[in-house]
Amino acid sequence: MDGQELRKYFSFANVKQGVFSIAEELFDIKILAIPKAATWHEDVTFYEVRSQNKVLGQFYLDLHPRKNKYKHAAQFTLRQGIRGLQLPVPVLVCNFPKTTDSDPGLMEHSQVETFLHEFGHLLHSIFRGHHEWPTSIEWDFIEVPAILLENWVWDAAALKLLAKHHESNQPLPDRLIKKMNEAAKFKAALNNLTQITFAKLSMMLYLDKTSSQDPLSTYKKLYQEIIPFSFLDGDYLPYNFGHLNGYSSDYYTYLWSEVIATDMFSRFKRDGLFNKAVAKDYQEKVLTNTGIKKASELVFDFLGREYNAKAFAESLK
Repeated sequence: MDGQELRKYFSFANVKQGVFSIAEELFDIKILAIPKAATWHEDVTFYEVRSQNKVLGQFYLDLHPRKNKYKHAAQFTLRQGIRGLQLPVPVLVCNFPKTTDSDPGLMEHSQVETFLHEFGHLLHSIFRGHHEWPTSIEWDFIEVPAILLENWVWDAAALKLLAKHHESNQPLPDRLIKKMNEAAKFKAALNNLTQITFAKLSMMLYLDKTSSQDPLSTYKKLYQEIIPFSFLDGDYLPYNFGHLNGYSSDYYTYLWSEVIATDMFSRFKRDGLFNKAVAKDYQEKVLTNTGIKKASELVFDFLGREYNAKAFAESLK
């Protein structure tokens, strides 16, 4: 799969509008720009989310790189929502290419996937921000809404919204969509082996509190046990593994969340990714109720059963 050929279809401005369109279509909302809002940088933009003329929340997008800025991608909570008192206000901080007069800001397909992932967190923050008190999310569930929304980056109908050639304005052709999804099977297998490696690394570093602990040696040993490729000298991943700060021993929750998200996505996969009834169920039974019910109960409400790993196992075939 030629990533450079794909980039021609993912200009930043079109991807951003496509992400908005997917959210609006799924959840029957409107995302409106507030052009004169005060922000901390000229690249930062401010938006309002409305449903049937009711304001559900507001959010900031800080999506382009600049000196001394956070280097990765994340959603941060600027203000938690409380019913009748204050609206939820999340912030997306990412580092995507910027559109200029001479540059369409062409994105990697993986960056589009990251955009959807973080926007899944943002929508979750807005929909759950209307209770009588601030709510929290179980760590085993925190990544589920973000990972679930990533699935739309592989869907032909969603890609018609996200991907148009930056010169011809033609949609991404079906042949490339087919090749992308074929390549994704290999990517999924390798990604999950990598996630297992990271999860074991985070747990082993947490459990071994001796002063002689060598993160690089531990990582190299795990890599050689799990990854089907030779370890390359110069790989210093443990020293740049940002999620060790915060997740500590709990990095396994990324992969566990993927198991749950894949099972939940099975309803969309069966009934249609833009099925209004399924999306409404997901919004009302899961996203809105997070923090006032156990995560296992939210999933049961949505699936009508307890979650399992069958859909996840099937996705790797």
